[in-house]
Amino acid sequence: MKQIIGVLFILLGSLTALGYAEIIEFEIWDTVWDWWPIIFLIAGVRQLVTKGSSILGGVLLSIIGIAWIGSNLDLISLSAWDIIIPSCLIILGIFMLTNKNNSSKSSALGEDGFIVVNSLFSGVKERLTINNLTGGKIESVFGGVELDMRNVEFDENFDSLQIDSIFSGVKIWFPENVEVITKGNPILGGLKNSIIPRGDAAERKQIKINFNAIFGGIELLN
Repeated sequence: MKQIIGVLFILLGSLTALGYAEIIEFEIWDTVWDWWPIIFLIAGVRQLVTKGSSILGGVLLSIIGIAWIGSNLDLISLSAWDIIIPSCLIILGIFMLTNKNNSSKSSALGEDGFIVVNSLFSGVKERLTINNLTGGKIESVFGGVELDMRNVEFDENFDSLQIDSIFSGVKIWFPENVEVITKGNPILGGLKNSIIPRGDAAERKQIKINFNAIFGGIELLN
């Protein structure tokens, strides 16, 4: 994502320079105002094509980007929010109907050591004790999740933890010897990393966390 944004800045700078030199007609601020939501669209498409990422988060981000760009360019007569709000509600409804798990809240550990936690219009509060966790996906939509993972042992081949908070709050506690590397998309939301790694630096376990915080918040603690 950082590389894509870097390319956009280079392109924008090049077009601005050509505009100032009167080689082409280019108004930077009008263009920026019209096209800045493309960041949402790029983030959404990236989610959809990345293995193990949240499909729901990718679809919602893509809808936000397309609706905003269409409204800014007058391709549609409605305002962006007139499209975003009902579209997101419809997508969330479809997601709930097609979700394989019929419960509004659940957590399940697969035989491969991969954990899945879902919270839809409800709350999940659990203390986990797992040996050799290989990865996980935590998804909260209009709900809340509190997970105590301080007794979890991470497999040496641990991949990553995907966290999606959509109109929700997610709190996760990690062991003291864990340090996290976060990468994600905060859209009118955010992630707060309050983890203070303790112990010998050589013995610390690095955990990759990919996240979407869309009108939601995520907090990591130990």
